[in-house]
Amino acid sequence: MQYVSVYFTLFGIVVEFFEAKQKTMKMIKLIRLIAFVCICTLSSCTQEDDDPTIYNGDIVFLTQQQIDDFGEKEYTSIIGSVTVGDTRYLPSDIINLNGLGKIIAIGKDLNIIHNNELEDLDGLHNLISIGEEFWIESNENLTNVDQLNSLTSIGSIHI
Repeated sequence: MQYVSVYFTLFGIVVEFFEAKQKTMKMIKLIRLIAFVCICTLSSCTQEDDDPTIYNGDIVFLTQQQIDDFGEKEYTSIIGSVTVGDTRYLPSDIINLNGLGKIIAIGKDLNIIHNNELEDLDGLHNLISIGEEFWIESNENLTNVDQLNSLTSIGSIHI
């Protein structure tokens, strides 16, 4: 009889152990799920994503309409590079940069290439900083760059 009592006691301890282990495994799975969700959320959200005045990425403007449409969004900073014109040596229809008038900082490069109708850089009057390179190339009618007077920081310039 004593052995039966010990057997049931041991059986009870084993059952409690497995029940506790199952609860622990469920808790571990829950903790892993919560951690995964938190990491995914944090990695997909940055301060730039939360700020509607910051454009996060590179952008290429091939037409005047694209520049005008971009201007309606009222961005003040661009994290990536900006290319105005076609890098494949095709002339663009871009005549002004007014849609970029609120931009004060470009994080990487600014390329103004193959814009035969562009005469000045009026839309860049508020630009203070270009993080890396500034390229001005093959803009046949560009005669005035006085609008860059606010520019105080630039990686390098190529004309």
